[in-house]
Order: sequence, then C-alpha cells, then structure tokens
Amino acid sequence: VKLIVDEIRELREKATLVPSMCKYKVYIIDEVHMLTTQAFNALLKTLEEPPKHVIFILATTEYHKVPLTISSRCQKFQFTKLSVDDNYAKLKDIAVKEKISISDDALREIAILSDGGMRDSINYLDQIRSFKQGNIDINDVFEICGNVSFEEISNLLINIKNNNILDISEYLENIGNNGKSYSKFLEDILLFLKEALLLKNDVSKKIIRIDCDLLQNVTSIYSFDDIYCVTDMIDKLLEKLKFSSRQSIMVVSNFLLIANKFNCSKEKKDIIENKIDLNFKNSVDKDNVKSQNENLQLNDIHYDKLLASNDDNFYYINKDIIINNAFANASKDNKNYLQEKLKNIDEEEKLNIEKNKE
Repeated sequence: VKLIVDEIRELREKATLVPSMCKYKVYIIDEVHMLTTQAFNALLKTLEEPPKHVIFILATTEYHKVPLTISSRCQKFQFTKLSVDDNYAKLKDIAVKEKISISDDALREIAILSDGGMRDSINYLDQIRSFKQGNIDINDVFEICGNVSFEEISNLLINIKNNNILDISEYLENIGNNGKSYSKFLEDILLFLKEALLLKNDVSKKIIRIDCDLLQNVTSIYSFDDIYCVTDMIDKLLEKLKFSSRQSIMVVSNFLLIANKFNCSKEKKDIIENKIDLNFKNSVDKDNVKSQNENLQLNDIHYDKLLASNDDNFYYINKDIIINNAFANASKDNKNYLQEKLKNIDEEEKLNIEKNKE
C-alpha cells in the first residue's frame, strides 16, 4: 500500500513539470479501480486542479468500484463491444492485407469466439496463422481455440432429446480426452441455447450469430420449456464445476440426468428436479377446501404416493385438492388428524421394511 501511495505522489510531482517537446503530458492508469483508498486520496488533489498541460486517462473494466470523488471529476467514455459483423469485416481486411488464406466461416467463428473484443480476435488469428501453414478452415479454429463446433452441439442436444445415452457418453468422454475445457464447452452450449431461444421467438435473423439451420434442428424438437430447463440445468452444472475435482464424472452424470428427464414420466421428472409442480384446474375457496378435506378418505392415502412432506407442508398427488394450500383455511382438527394419520403410515411402512429384511 505504501509503495502504491509513493508512486502516486511521485507521479503527481512529475505532472507539474512542463513537457519539453509535446504540448501535453498524458498519464494512462490501467485498471484504476484496483488502487487503494490512500492512493486515490493522493491522486485526488491533482485531479481537482490539474495542470493545463496534463491529461489523465483512467482505464477500468469495473467503473462502479471507482470512488465517486474520482469519477465525478472525470469525463466518462463507455467502450462497447464490436458486433460480429464489424469484427468479421475487420478480420477480413487484416487477412487480405497480411495475405492470410482463411475461409469466411473460420473468420466468422473467430469473431464469435472473441465476444466483441477486437484484440482477442487478432490474437486468435495470429495464433492460428502460426499454427497452420496454407489454407485455414473452421476446424483449425476449433483445434487451436479449444472449442467445439456448433454442429456438434446441435447433434448433442438432439441426442439428449432422443435419449441416446451411448452417443452422449462417448461424445462427452472425447471432450475430456481431447484436452478441451468442460467449462468452455458448457458456455458454448449456453450460447447455442440462447440463440435457439431467439430463433424460436421469431427474432430477426440479422442478430442471430449462429447458423440458423443448426438452430432449427434443435428448435424443431425442443419446446420453450425444454430449452429453459436445459439452460438452467447446464448453468447450475457450470457453477458446480468450479468446485469439482472430478469434472468429467460430473459432466457425464449431469448430462445423462438431463437426457433421462426427457424419457421419464411426469412423476419421475418431478423427483429428478427435486420439486413438485402442483397445478390447479379450478380455484378452491374456503368452504370447498373444508368440505373436501372432511370427505377425503384418509385410509386411501398410500405412502408411496406421498412424495414430499415436512412439518406444515404435505403434497399429495392424484387428488383434485392440494393439501399443502388447503391447510391454510381448513380447521386445525383436520390438520392434526391428517398429520397423525400420516405419521402412523410412516411407522407402518418402517415395520413392513423390517419384516421384509427378516
């Protein structure tokens, strides 16, 4: 901290000196949000009353971390990401001038991978040029950058929908064996699913960055709910990978779980997702809830259909009423009686299990 403060003070002293050749002295402080509070305080006085010949450029990717006392004395310029088309056009121009033989598909893929950063695009192009002599195609881009093609992702999602367990497991094993990053792989799938949602919502194809034919192969068999569900599960998997030391096992098991979801009954789907989606056909008022609870044949309740329970929440399937919400308006006697009945069922089930073991 003391070293940083001393450097700021030294900079402040040098700033007072008039430049010998140029009209202005320009100081660029990169990642300025990482300066300490003491360093900002040391810089503040110079920013308040800067010499006429001095220009400070404070660069940061996290503007909100810069103290208000500093940002309020600066003029802000917001740099935005380049679009894929603009990035592609610039790469095309560079490739022509540098006499690099590369396909248009490969250039567009580099533009997508750079995520709006021109510097990253140029770095990718430079790496691929050093690796491959002669004509460069899109497969070279995938090999150098460690990505998988969107065609492979499309085929994977189709196999998931069709529950082709063997093809899914073999493909995922190859991802790890080829040394590709599972995290990057999952991010590419999330990008593909986002573009699929845009296409399914009839968004203009001009803003869709992936081949619409590949997206159409998926959107034709996936509903909106399917895409939302897969996106959510993969996003959670991506978070889990940060803390996992067995990433390949985690990825394969979770993808098989996703595939099984499309081949399960509704009850199994609910268990896999660890939630029970209870839908009402008609609203139930207080009187109806009470009368239905009184007429409910408690002896007909089977333990294996009681999927989840806790102190005040019970979910019972295959009934027109939802017991979980009925308790809010039902009498306490009915509630206590039902809880006691469920407790007896639980005990009887345990006794049956012990007898079977004997």
